[in-house]
Amino acid sequence: GAQFFDDPILARYCADYGERTSTNWQTPQSFAQVSRRQISASNVTTAERSISMSKLFPRCQVIPQPDHQVSIRIDGSERTRWHYGNQYPRPFFFPFNGPSGETLTRMGHPGASNHDHHRSVWFAHHKLLGIDFWSDNTDARIRQKEWLVFEEGDDRAILATRLGWYDGHEPQELLDQIVIAIFRPAADGET
Repeated sequence: GAQFFDDPILARYCADYGERTSTNWQTPQSFAQVSRRQISASNVTTAERSISMSKLFPRCQVIPQPDHQVSIRIDGSERTRWHYGNQYPRPFFFPFNGPSGETLTRMGHPGASNHDHHRSVWFAHHKLLGIDFWSDNTDARIRQKEWLVFEEGDDRAILATRLGWYDGHEPQELLDQIVIAIFRPAADGET
């Protein structure tokens, strides 16, 4: 059941959702994996939902998405998304949205077909130990190895990950990198 909630509206939703999906809510963290859409589809009223969601969801969120992606949202609006799947040569952030919601970065480079490796905000180097990690025309890859921090809160969202740099030929790692990204809400919708 949902006895860990002191909010009867959330407890009612958890019990209803758990019965429909055979989900066993053991901790608040297990419930936090439920998306806002699932809560919106529940049988609670709009007033109940807005009160309960403000208690359940922090202002700054780190939300796992399909296909090895994580959405960073502030006040419900996506500010950026971390892509770390093996289908890409290296992890990157895209989109990187401004206060208007429009992206400030792009994928690729219009008019330059040899710039398809430009993926918004990313970390690489043209020559590391003589190996090209910059372009897509190489076997070298940068892979996410583990999550170090995955934190949400009302004043910030943090994600930190450990990346390994591999030449594409040998299994041993050439470089160990830690990426830490902190997102804080600012005035006028800026991050």
